[in-house]
Amino acid sequence: MTTLEHDFIEFALKARVLRFGEFKTKAGRLSPYFFNAGLFNTGSLLDRLGAFYAKKILEKRESGELQFDMLFGPAYKGIPLVASIAINLSRLGLDLPWAFNRKEKKDHGEGGTIIGSPLMGRVLIVDDVISAGTSIRESIAIIRDNGAVPATIAILGGRLKAGLTAEEIEYLGKKGQDVTKASRRDLAVLVSRKADGATTVTTTMMIAHMAGIQVFATGGIGGVHRGAETTMDISADLEELASTPVMVVCAGAKSILDLGLTLEYLETHGVPVLGYGTKELPAFYTRKSGFEVDYRVDTPAELAAAFRASLDLGLRGGMLVTNPIPEEFAMDHEVINRAIDEAVAQANAQGIHGKATTPFLLAKVKELTGGDSLDSNIQLVFNNARLAAQTAAELCRLG
Repeated sequence: MTTLEHDFIEFALKARVLRFGEFKTKAGRLSPYFFNAGLFNTGSLLDRLGAFYAKKILEKRESGELQFDMLFGPAYKGIPLVASIAINLSRLGLDLPWAFNRKEKKDHGEGGTIIGSPLMGRVLIVDDVISAGTSIRESIAIIRDNGAVPATIAILGGRLKAGLTAEEIEYLGKKGQDVTKASRRDLAVLVSRKADGATTVTTTMMIAHMAGIQVFATGGIGGVHRGAETTMDISADLEELASTPVMVVCAGAKSILDLGLTLEYLETHGVPVLGYGTKELPAFYTRKSGFEVDYRVDTPAELAAAFRASLDLGLRGGMLVTNPIPEEFAMDHEVINRAIDEAVAQANAQGIHGKATTPFLLAKVKELTGGDSLDSNIQLVFNNARLAAQTAAELCRLG
């Protein structure tokens, strides 16, 4: 048990919120304890409760286990809780939009059932306790109604799965590098062995297409590695983009790659590369690369229309949308390039090759930048998830 967890239990006991005995839950099961969050009934107690949630959420976010763009509190107990968490997160330096729902839909004022920020991107649902899961199911329905659908893709026990549960995501996060990095060549063996797999862009595209998902977000795509003219180290992501009709929203090709050759390869295979709000190819950690994309597109509706036209024309490949990392989270172009050059030199010296290359280089760049690259990586994924959700919603409106 961590110090934070110990302190929280002690806090709940002193507030008489946590009691032990034999209690029957709303779901009908017997429980050896009862947690009555309604007894956090003063300003100081609610504030301290929010502080515990905020510290744990921030801890999970910084470790990469939890990724989200905003907070949502289901009615009723989730409403004061989400407000307190949002305030405490802002004190810790993370100022996020938040919202809650009301049980009945209004047709006056702001209307609808959602109060606060519009739901967008990845939504973290916070509640006092989950037993039968009713509030979570209601919340997911609300999120779907507002155009943002959570559907994480992975291979679990040999099954290709689109739409992981929170428990399944946590399970993969805890296994970490014990989970096989799964590209197209790995699928048959992993399925036959009933093994787990963390999907690359390639396999995510494949499974998304099988599931009827037309848009997905990632950090950055793989591409042509530096020195590929002698090593032939070219990511399978590029071949998949040429053959599978899925729109991939990313922050450009990872800047550890040869961006010029990556663009040439995509052009040869007829994959359109679009820049969202830019004509310059973003380079993952930075907004600049010195290379141009094929077309600049400025709204999710334009992106959806272009992809719909591609589908209607029967074009067999996908579409790559490159979305620059927000300015406030972008890294200095020269700083990141120096770190990448040093990381590539170390990889060559240690004989790192194949699918071990990208994880090695990203970890080394993180080390060389003092962790700044990881912070940028997380923020660009949030940005891509938001744009992908908006584009998917527009695509649905086109029918």
